[in-house]
Amino acid sequence: PVTGFKWAVGHTLCVAGVMESLFSLLAVRESCVPGMATLETPADDCQGISLCQTTQKPLSPIAMIVTRGFGSLNSCLLIKAV
Repeated sequence: PVTGFKWAVGHTLCVAGVMESLFSLLAVRESCVPGMATLETPADDCQGISLCQTTQKPLSPIAMIVTRGFGSLNSCLLIKAV
């Protein structure tokens, strides 16, 4: 399921990427994917994507963190529970 944390702290804050990483580490460690509190109705473009509206159990112990920065700088981090 797809979730995120940046909605809670603001996408443009410097701490948003760090908080997203910590959020993902805790989700993998606790084996739960928290829902996005501000998600009401997914857009039609999101058909086929499992957006997390409520807390769910993940299907895999692996999480992916994708960030986009200024100047088209993209980063992807995979973490796995051990």
